[in-house]
Amino acid sequence: SAPLVASAAPCCSLRGRPRCSRSPPHKLSPPLNRELAWMTRVDPLTGLGNRLRLDTEITAAAARATRYDNHCIIVMLDLDRFKDYNDALGHVAGDAALQSVATAITATVRAVDVVCRFGGEEFVVLMPEQTVEAGARAAERIRRAIEALQLRYPTPSGPQVLTISGGVALLGRGEAYDKDGTLRAADAALYRAKRGGRNRVEGVARTAHDEVGQEQLET
Repeated sequence: SAPLVASAAPCCSLRGRPRCSRSPPHKLSPPLNRELAWMTRVDPLTGLGNRLRLDTEITAAAARATRYDNHCIIVMLDLDRFKDYNDALGHVAGDAALQSVATAITATVRAVDVVCRFGGEEFVVLMPEQTVEAGARAAERIRRAIEALQLRYPTPSGPQVLTISGGVALLGRGEAYDKDGTLRAADAALYRAKRGGRNRVEGVARTAHDEVGQEQLET
């Protein structure tokens, strides 16, 4: 008898029209799209905004400041000797400390302020409609709040408490808007605070019409 030959039904009819087709790619629902977009802007350890969120918020804040003729402050913060803390207690304890610090910063600032983790042990707070003086006072409150956490760690010279230093800068408006320049100014103020002994805040004033001025803020 003749051998049986398996055959498959053609996917196309004699007229060239497909009899079967693949299902269309699944489209994400709007809520899921929003959730994914939110996740790309959040630091997974602390729940704060990440650098992508910060970039978006700074651009929007500068536009509002220009439109409504008000000020916006950037505060850059960095934990003092955090490597020593990690080396002494381990990275699990270090991660827990970062979470505690993030919570304390968020609890200290206003609801309209944006708190982001800039990387490692560094944080940035965007404060719309604030003067340099008000921003400096807010940064000082943050400094005290972190010190009050009493996150202790051992060192060869005795127990130490984890502290934070800060630098304050004014975001320019209109033609003076310079996101990267303002972040550099805040960073420079931060490192003056580090060189000045840590656990302190320093400010840099930047305006559209004035030269960069520096003022040390007492802790």
